[in-house]
Amino acid sequence: MKSSSKQIIAAGHSYGANTTLLASGARVSQDNIPVDLSDARITAAIVISAPRFFGQKAVNSILQPVSLPTLHITSTEDNIQIPGYFSGYPDRLAIFEAIGSKRKALAVFEGGSHSMFTDRSLTGGTVLNQQIKEATQELSLDFIAQVLNNQESGIPT
Repeated sequence: MKSSSKQIIAAGHSYGANTTLLASGARVSQDNIPVDLSDARITAAIVISAPRFFGQKAVNSILQPVSLPTLHITSTEDNIQIPGYFSGYPDRLAIFEAIGSKRKALAVFEGGSHSMFTDRSLTGGTVLNQQIKEATQELSLDFIAQVLNNQESGIPT
């Protein structure tokens, strides 16, 4: 692949996915002041298990400005549960739906957990986690080729 500062694809898991969305054009507010953290060099985003934005209510207005291609990856058991905070699989779907891009794809794995994309093996198990990581890598590489090389891929957008 040819390299250029105008061909950056950002990727992140969990709150790293939120950071990726912010760098890709998502707009949150702090003290009723819009915060713009977008980076024009980013041409696409891979968003793995993005929770809702903490302390933010209007997911549509936050994510509508994201107009670049996005690949969203999650699972049906993708839940974050810490004291005072819960974000589940329906939040991942709401984030996908709210993205303003016309070029977006969603991959949902059956079962698993929020941690299955990490090196933790307790939730999901070592076999399922490894399968999911391999599938995520293949999806991501196909998405990257599609975006950077303007190629067709097996991922519908």
